[in-house]
Parts: sequence; C-alpha cells; structure tokens
Amino acid sequence: MESSGQQPPDQPGITSAQTPPKPGSPLKFVFFNERELRAGWRLLIYLGLAFVTGWALGWIARLISPEIPRVITPLIVIVQDTLLIAVFVIPAAIMARMERRSLADYGLPLRQAFGRNLWLGAAWGIGALTVLLIVLRLNRSFVFGNIGLGWRDALWYGALWAVAMYLVGVAEEFMLRGYSQFTLTTGIGFWPAAGLLSLAFAALHLTNPGETVVGISSVVAIGLFFAFTLYRTGTLWFAIGMHGAWNWGQTFLYGVPNSGMIARGHLLNPVIQGPRWYSGGTAGPEGSVLVFPLIALMFVIFHRTFRKEVRYPALAAAGRVTPQRTEPLPG
Repeated sequence: MESSGQQPPDQPGITSAQTPPKPGSPLKFVFFNERELRAGWRLLIYLGLAFVTGWALGWIARLISPEIPRVITPLIVIVQDTLLIAVFVIPAAIMARMERRSLADYGLPLRQAFGRNLWLGAAWGIGALTVLLIVLRLNRSFVFGNIGLGWRDALWYGALWAVAMYLVGVAEEFMLRGYSQFTLTTGIGFWPAAGLLSLAFAALHLTNPGETVVGISSVVAIGLFFAFTLYRTGTLWFAIGMHGAWNWGQTFLYGVPNSGMIARGHLLNPVIQGPRWYSGGTAGPEGSVLVFPLIALMFVIFHRTFRKEVRYPALAAAGRVTPQRTEPLPG
C-alpha cells in the first residue's frame, strides 16, 4: 500500500548514500552535519581511495621499472607526476560523483586547463623568480653564468621541462589544495585548512637533499599565497601556472637548485655564493630570506589586482557565501 505523503526531493550535493538519518538518530551527529556526510569522514574516504590507487599504480610502475632512478630528468618527472595526478584526481572524481559535485568544485575546471589564469600565474612565477635573482645578483650573491646548452638541446630540454613542471604544478596543487582543501574548508574553514595543508606542503620537502630551515619556511609561506589565489579566483589554475613556471625557471632556465635538487638539462650554469641564509645556498633561491618580502609583496599586488569578492566554491557549499565569477582588474 502506497504512502499518502510525498518524499522530499533530493538536496543538491547529497546522494542517497549521504542522506542524513532522521532527527533523533544517534548516528546523525557522528556522521552527518545538516547538509551531508561530515568533512572528516569524506576526507578519510578520499585518502583511503588515494592510498589504494597509489598502491595499485606503484605496483604497476615497479613491474615496468624496478630500479629507483638516481638522476632527475624531465621524462622521469613526467612519468612520476602523471602517476601522482592519477593517484589524487581519480579518487576525487569518485568522490565528486558521490557528492554530486565536479572537479571544478575542487578547484580544477578542466575547460580552463590552458586558460588565462594559467598564463597569468606562469608570468608571475617567472617574473617573481627573475626579480629575486636580479636582487641577489646586485648584492653579488648570484651570478647568472654562461649558457651550457646548444640551441637544439635548449629547445628540447626547455619543452620537456615545461611539460614536466606543468604536471608538477597540477599534481602538487591538487594534492594539497584540491579535494583536501575543499573538504577541510567545509569542516573547519578556509584559512585553518590552508594553514594545515601548507605545513603538509613543507613536510613533503623535508626529505629533499640540500633543503634548509629557511627553504622549508618559504614553502609554507608560498603555500599560503597559492591558497590565497585559490580563495580569490575559485580555481587552482593561477597557482598551477605560477608553481610550474617558478620550478621551470629554477630547473631549466636559470639552472639553480630546485628545493635542493639540480636536474639534468639546464640552460645556464650559475654561481651561488655568499651566506647561505641570504643566497639560498644548496636550497636554491627559494632558501633565501629575500623570499619572504617577495611573497609579502605578491600578496599585496594580488590583493589589489583581483577583485575582493570571495570565489571559492567550498564556502558556498558550507553555506557561508555565494561564489561569483572572477576577473582580474584592468592594469
């Protein structure tokens, strides 16, 4: 016999598997908030899926190449970060289907993969690194050096490293500021989540050879800046462009250490000299104390360049703001 009452329609963003129990259920406050499954449980599911995906892809990679590479090359980075993207994007796609969301909600609208924000971010990345190196040069802590590649090798390695660092940008930004940032934002707020994930970003660099305390601290600071670009633009593409271009400039164009590592196929053969805390030493220019005023300046310029309305979708999902489309201000 059919019930005379009507069932309420599904709420956007909640699947039948996520529909909260009826009021009074002892499970309600443990697993659900007023909208959906609580952020902590969703993040645990996501990390579990990422672990399984990573294990499976790692097993396949070991079958193909059982030896750990000892020299960093662009092809190795391309393979590694393609796998890393799969490890974190595939589970996010599964979670998006469960939550009735899309990758765009997690900061990765695919139609904007080569859009304006990416190129703006790339210009910022190369520009900021160049300004930092010029200041170090003026203080005699850095010399650009001679060109170490012929034009054919320069074109080849320049293109390969561009692809590799684009993938590094996608992998690391989505890993730390994609699904995880979105979900934690709905639970604890944007900036607490950004702070925790920026510390995690720095922790990933601890095992890099040649890293320094200043270098690790600068990673936290730049992580917060990348989070700020996400907050204002609503997507990761600006941060991906800047992250990738900064790394490309260090690894290929200027040939300086990138988080303590020097890779094969760099254009210039620079000289870094002077106190390590000032020049960056083995950590590269991002290990210089000059990075901190540079990042502070970028915060100010970005704040003045992009409109102040909040664009990040997770804040709307948490019922705090309505995100709007963002455009950079003229000039």
